[in-house]
Amino acid sequence: MKADFRKIPTVLLTFRSVLCLSIFALSGAAIGLVDLGEYYHLIIESSTFENYQVFYQTGPAGFNETESAYAESIKKPDPGQIFYTLSFPIPSKPLLSIRVDPGMRGGKILFKSIRVQAGRFFTVHQWQAGEIVRDFKPWNHISEFSTQEGVLIIQSTGTDPHFLLPLEHTRRIFKDINSSVQRIAVIAKVLMILCVAFFIYRFSQEIDLLTRTFLDIVRFVLERVLLYLKRFMTLRWIGDFGFHQAMLVILFLTVIFLPALDKQFHFLPQMESTEKRNLAKEPPLNLKRLSTFPEDYEKYFNDHFGLRNYLVRWHSLLQFKWLKISSMPSVVVIGKESWLFNASNNMIGDFRGILSYSREDLIKVKDRIEKDTAILSRKGILYLIVICPNKDTIYPEFMPNTITKVGNGRRLDQLTDFLKIFPDIPLVDLRNALKKAKESHPLYYKLDTHWNAYAGFVAYQEIMKEITKGFKKLSPLKMADFEISTDIVDQGDGDLVSPLAMNGILPEIRVTLYRKNDLKASKKVRKILIFHDSFIHSLYPYLEHDFETVILCNHQEHTIDHNFIENANPDVVIFQVAERFQHALFNESLQ
Repeated sequence: MKADFRKIPTVLLTFRSVLCLSIFALSGAAIGLVDLGEYYHLIIESSTFENYQVFYQTGPAGFNETESAYAESIKKPDPGQIFYTLSFPIPSKPLLSIRVDPGMRGGKILFKSIRVQAGRFFTVHQWQAGEIVRDFKPWNHISEFSTQEGVLIIQSTGTDPHFLLPLEHTRRIFKDINSSVQRIAVIAKVLMILCVAFFIYRFSQEIDLLTRTFLDIVRFVLERVLLYLKRFMTLRWIGDFGFHQAMLVILFLTVIFLPALDKQFHFLPQMESTEKRNLAKEPPLNLKRLSTFPEDYEKYFNDHFGLRNYLVRWHSLLQFKWLKISSMPSVVVIGKESWLFNASNNMIGDFRGILSYSREDLIKVKDRIEKDTAILSRKGILYLIVICPNKDTIYPEFMPNTITKVGNGRRLDQLTDFLKIFPDIPLVDLRNALKKAKESHPLYYKLDTHWNAYAGFVAYQEIMKEITKGFKKLSPLKMADFEISTDIVDQGDGDLVSPLAMNGILPEIRVTLYRKNDLKASKKVRKILIFHDSFIHSLYPYLEHDFETVILCNHQEHTIDHNFIENANPDVVIFQVAERFQHALFNESLQ
């Protein structure tokens, strides 16, 4: 028996059907409110709102523009209030750290609270001012980080102040958040299942009518499609050309038009771009820029056509899996056993030994270091320079055979050999200690340019050997104080797979250090200031054992900033720089 289409409106408008559909819709809405989806929302109440940015670290690469968010909404203060409410989308997947950048400005900034929301209404975690001070750490260009009358006061001393939620707090808090939200989601989904069961039991007749009607509609559509295809295949050109050839033509046209159709209708889930650059924006069409519009639009189209990110990933996978080559050889090199190496910043030329410094360059950097050391020494401040080796410096055996050494050595060899002639140069050379330590555990990530927590601890030990010469009361951490765990992460991530769009595909080796107990230093030095780059993330947590205050400042292509040192008044200053950025040693210090 066929369904009577005319009865559907009557059935849908009955009281029971309307009530049933309302319950079902409300249940779906309840699940939507607590559904994790891809993002939470970080809500910040602050006295300013200009140029805010939130960074979220998901892998070993540290903070970068790709993993960051600007405020998607800003609510003005209520009458008599001074706090703006800013909302930032952050991933719901596990995070390593969160960094808050409260605008490019100096002066005083006030915070009332920071909270995490699931959906738009459910607050799943909240920090009041005192809790922000407890869990977050001032990271850069911040001289005051304290509370007064329930308000967090931040005194900015530069153009890039920011503070962060460290690894230990981030993992614990977001684990609790995810567990809470999952429990709420499970309860809501159980309620929805009960509603569906009640719907089926209570309104079986209406469901039967709607089901038969839907099947009749599907059958009607299929009959018309088959009839059309039957007529289409009797056309002369198909008869002459052949059915299989005609299907090949149709398949070809489908593939050609599929990106354009996906751009319009989004058949597949949208994949985020992993390129660490700003994609071209759609240019406005106006008379003033009409001459450049075709070129600008071509750049926009090349960055945004349908299925682009999928095609980039598939292209990289085919070259990686079958040809063992990189789809971006100027950025990433495929090494042995699927190790990835950085090819930018002249690193391949440095590895091969075809780059070198002139004697004038070496004398210049020696004079610069001696000048900074003398200035700090007169103030009673210990100064150290720490150069973090490139991954290919410690693991040259995993570089591909096609990249051979032709020179006598690297620029770092040349630089350190020259500086070691002068005993007053405070250089900490980590290479020998790292090469010895790699026999026990991996030191660098396979899919990233950075070192791991184990290498960070080896570097800490070498640094503390120099610091304890001037501060003999310190008792640095020892390897025996930790348990070391090594495991394989199936869906690895890193700053070298991102350019290849292969995030979450290749396995990664993860090394984690766990303290055996809560160790308390018997004596600590008052304050250490570190001018750093991204290699500091795996190093600075250990220094908190020996120093009451650890101040971090990104050196931004300079060596050290004497004005910042004057304001911070530390006991120890470290300039830490990655080997690939060693040219920063040649730049003038900020006075």
